[in-house]
Amino acid sequence: MRFYIDGPNVIQEGFDKSNGKPFEVQAVDTRHVFVSSPAHIKELQTGSNSVLSLYASARKIIQPKYTMKDFNWMDFSKGGKVGWGFLRAVRTCLTDNLPNILGDLTNLTRSELPKIVSTHPTVDGAYQVSTHLLITRLVVMCNVAAFFGPGLANDDVFVKAAQDYIEHTIFGGEIIRFTPSRLIPFVARIINRVFRSQDIVYDTLLPIAEKRLREREEAAELGLEMPKHHDCIQWTIESLPHGNYLTPRRLVHELMGIWFGSVHALATTITVAIHDLCLHPEYIQPIRDEITAHYSEFEHTAHGLPLLDSFIKESARLTPAETLSTRREATDSFTFSDGTHLKAGDWAVTPLLAINKMPEYYPSPNQFNGFRFAPKEVLDSLENKTNSSPLQAQPSKLTDIDATWLMFGIGRQSCPGRFYASATMKVIISQVLKQYDIKLVDEKMERSWVMRSAIVPRDGVKVAFKPRN
Repeated sequence: MRFYIDGPNVIQEGFDKSNGKPFEVQAVDTRHVFVSSPAHIKELQTGSNSVLSLYASARKIIQPKYTMKDFNWMDFSKGGKVGWGFLRAVRTCLTDNLPNILGDLTNLTRSELPKIVSTHPTVDGAYQVSTHLLITRLVVMCNVAAFFGPGLANDDVFVKAAQDYIEHTIFGGEIIRFTPSRLIPFVARIINRVFRSQDIVYDTLLPIAEKRLREREEAAELGLEMPKHHDCIQWTIESLPHGNYLTPRRLVHELMGIWFGSVHALATTITVAIHDLCLHPEYIQPIRDEITAHYSEFEHTAHGLPLLDSFIKESARLTPAETLSTRREATDSFTFSDGTHLKAGDWAVTPLLAINKMPEYYPSPNQFNGFRFAPKEVLDSLENKTNSSPLQAQPSKLTDIDATWLMFGIGRQSCPGRFYASATMKVIISQVLKQYDIKLVDEKMERSWVMRSAIVPRDGVKVAFKPRN
């Protein structure tokens, strides 16, 4: 039970005692086997998806049968074709189309940010804003525009339901995980009767899915191209294997699956970065100067802003949204090369936060340096030199993946949306810094709370947003 309320410390204690070897943490419902060496992580990366399954662990967390309108979340790593469309839509199409949508996301954030901020009370000319609630709202609106089209981003009922759906799914999944199996159907009916957000999301997306699939069929019959839409609905349909048929219901289920993983970590990472900018204000002006000089280029290419990229990465290194990574559930017995054994149902995971603080990987690991990961030539060009020690031996990006940086997982099952996530972080933080001076209202206030291994920003933490002239 301690893991449930103090997971990060439980993991760190196990890591400190393990001397680099695997160690286990027994949660209420799951045995976690933590591995941290490059060799073990490579075994996770290259192991069979049918034995070490990301999707099996996700099903256990989310309980999609009960929280996603009876979604049969197939493990398509085992050969199923349904699901490849959504993977390609996020990993390839969404990434390739970032230059086509970042302008819209910038305009949306630029206009909505002051509307939301201005609803809060002012003290000494500054709005006192719950940062996490503000950022979550902006992330939801950006994601709705990118995934489902800009029209729904202005539908307040849908946006609220889409935001609530994440929390309701997590809460419902947690209740179901602790419910005896024979009572689950009864408990699930009560949960779904109380939380109506999944019905609103499903009922709103279903007619859109029906229309888009109808457009595909009509275009195929007439030998024409489908009407073009820059969103994940379009890209999922276009990514279907040749001849593969997808029902509107299945398409909506895939979209709801994409949606679930798109908000929490993104909103948490941005919120923590804004708090860290308030705690380390010496980084604000260099980042503002970079935004002024290079934001247009970033908007048109989805590349660049290395100082902001480095700051976000350093913030996430020390306060990640999740303190473990690369969840894989053993669907059958599995044994690592050193003899460490998993039984069916056990999870193999990595201690993300503990690895982020290893001095072998990160010089002075407990010291915050916002430009730790930036290229040296960029730092040398700064007019106002910011303390740039310690630096990494080599510059790196937020979206990189390797055994020392596991924020987005590793290997074939790494996060397919990490390039979109990184770009959206830069869009939102850039607009905050361009429009406002920011300062924590109470720097001594506890800024987060813990559930299992997750770190969640407290809604009560407020930042003073003072409009810039």
